[in-house]
Amino acid sequence: IGLACWMIEQGRADAMLAGGSDAALQPLTFHSQINYGMLRPVEDPRRASLPFDVARCGIVEGEGSAMIVLEDGARARARGAHVLGWVRGYASVSEAYHPSSPQPDGHWEQRVMRLALADAGIEPDEVDVVLAHGTATPVGDAAEIAAINAVFGGRPDLVVTSVKGHVGHSGGAANVTALLAGLWGMANDAVVPTAGTTELDPAVTFRVPLGTAPLRMPDRKSTRLNSSHVALS
Repeated sequence: IGLACWMIEQGRADAMLAGGSDAALQPLTFHSQINYGMLRPVEDPRRASLPFDVARCGIVEGEGSAMIVLEDGARARARGAHVLGWVRGYASVSEAYHPSSPQPDGHWEQRVMRLALADAGIEPDEVDVVLAHGTATPVGDAAEIAAINAVFGGRPDLVVTSVKGHVGHSGGAANVTALLAGLWGMANDAVVPTAGTTELDPAVTFRVPLGTAPLRMPDRKSTRLNSSHVALS
């Protein structure tokens, strides 16, 4: 999605399709993940994927696919497109700490979030909601919690959620799945809950919506937009 936006902004394309797809449910993948410490089998399926929970035990493999249309904002308006959202900023880094685990202090998660905020030209306190990676792995969630706490200053009003309690970890489709949840939330002034999670890790300083009902967000901050932004539809 970030690369597609760059190509549109550079005039290399008028519109782009971007997204992801994955279906990695196979024995080799499953056993590799166990050996890497990414998951631990549990008997109760309701306790299988618990992002940010004290009892989290690892990922659950999911499958998925989603694509979005990206185009210049002026072009989208000219053709009367139903715009779902606008890309404000983007960043990407590559971490080689471990094949399946991030650096424990969340250093690289912090860096990529700060780069994305800088690219968007906004401050951390302008962000209402974070759609977290939230894989439910013990070490992965700990690093992400530390990173979110550091970047957003331990704000108790910041809402953070993960869709992996609903659909599992869909690999190459995981990020666009979270994006769709975020777009739905902006359209409905709501945030999808973090399914399955019941007892938050004590390191969490932000708000995580639990239970089964979406968290209503009636007081969302206004967003500065203009036709130079890339539109999502």
